[in-house]
Amino acid sequence: MTTQTLNLTQATSRTTSYTQQRLMTQLPIVAADAFLATAAFSIATIVLPGSESTWDYLPVFLCGVGLAGLQTGMFRIVGVHPIVELRQAVSAVLLSLTLLLAADQLLVTQLPVPVLMLAHLVLAVCLPPGRAMIRGSLAKTSWWGVRCLIFGCGRRVNSLFSQHVANRTTGLIPFGFVEPSLPSSCETSLRSCYIGNLKVAKEVRTDLSVHSAIVHRHGRVSSDVQEFVEQYLGEYSHVCVAGDDVRLPASLEDGVSGRAYENRILNPIAMLTKRMLDVAAAVCAAVLCSPLLLALGVWTYISSPGPIFFGHERIGKDGRRFKVWKFRTMVTNAQEILEQHLAENPAAQAEWDATYKLQNDPRITTVGHLLRKTSLDELPQLLNVIKGEMSLVGPRPIVTGEIDRYADTYETYLRVRPGITGFWQVSGRNLTTYDRRVELDRFYVRNWSIWFDLYVLGRTIKTVVCREGAF
Repeated sequence: MTTQTLNLTQATSRTTSYTQQRLMTQLPIVAADAFLATAAFSIATIVLPGSESTWDYLPVFLCGVGLAGLQTGMFRIVGVHPIVELRQAVSAVLLSLTLLLAADQLLVTQLPVPVLMLAHLVLAVCLPPGRAMIRGSLAKTSWWGVRCLIFGCGRRVNSLFSQHVANRTTGLIPFGFVEPSLPSSCETSLRSCYIGNLKVAKEVRTDLSVHSAIVHRHGRVSSDVQEFVEQYLGEYSHVCVAGDDVRLPASLEDGVSGRAYENRILNPIAMLTKRMLDVAAAVCAAVLCSPLLLALGVWTYISSPGPIFFGHERIGKDGRRFKVWKFRTMVTNAQEILEQHLAENPAAQAEWDATYKLQNDPRITTVGHLLRKTSLDELPQLLNVIKGEMSLVGPRPIVTGEIDRYADTYETYLRVRPGITGFWQVSGRNLTTYDRRVELDRFYVRNWSIWFDLYVLGRTIKTVVCREGAF
């Protein structure tokens, strides 16, 4: 159990007002935004040198980004999930550029358009990771964040409350949890964070200036959650509704609606956009990586004579079968070695039955271990994307033997193309259980958006570099 849980006696000294808490949480992020915007404008000015008067338009650029940020909600810092924040930041940059270009045309001004366009491009690339780094640094301090109470954890208080404590980058800092009575399953390290029932929680909220709350659905439908909030949390300034698993990107936005489910998969325009982006990105990546692809192919053949590529039949969109292509990472008689290894090792057989993977797989070659840990073995799947069999981001492609494991989720899986990377790959990968893998695939399909894909792609870079969950 984490030791970061906030002790009640330590928190009683932090009675700053809600306004102070919000300002102390938001201002550092806004200041970082201004710094990044200024840096982006400076880079654009250096790359595209113009007259000395170009610097005079820096305030115009900052005002454009600021107004656009207000419009898109980019400065609503507290309780925003990274996917939502990514959408807000990029939308603000695009809106700012649109506004300034429109002003240049309508007002017949002399704005340095090339510099402004490059500055917006640099800012769009730097703003999301820059914000993530600042949030990560601020989350380690004791003064940053808005105090909140957690409601509705029930018997899962140990995991849910600890996850909220660990997820301080949202700007919501758990002060304690509220339940009708202390759950018998509550671990000793968390008992000091138990506030009491709803009546006691109201007194604590007033005394310690706690104006934010996170409410877990805990099996409730939306109408029941709204009724609970209206009846018991009417005095809270900021209420977030989370699902039963805070590791999933439940939308921690203002209001009591919590997660907003929209079946974008049925939107033909959205799916056409996804397909166009897949093809464009895959073609560009294949061209840029062609020297690397050639080198890896030669290395694979020299280290283990035999076919360079390995094709394995998987199930795609609408149940169509296709071959997923990878660099061969196993010996040529892999099936024979697998059967012998499983027959001689009951523990390995149990691991295979549970996950269809082996952490210490005797079939993998020396080069194969490196390719798998770096995920470079999956580069040939760019061809699958170009052919329309896969997407850059999607559920993990499954084999026929896994259909029963997906159960009711199988119909959901068939709605989209499987992906080279996906929500599972950036959420623990091989370190997760199979049921967890199915749950993540189902969540991705039901909550898909372009922003979700961009978030997963960004997280994939970190996962590959840090080799998270790869073996």
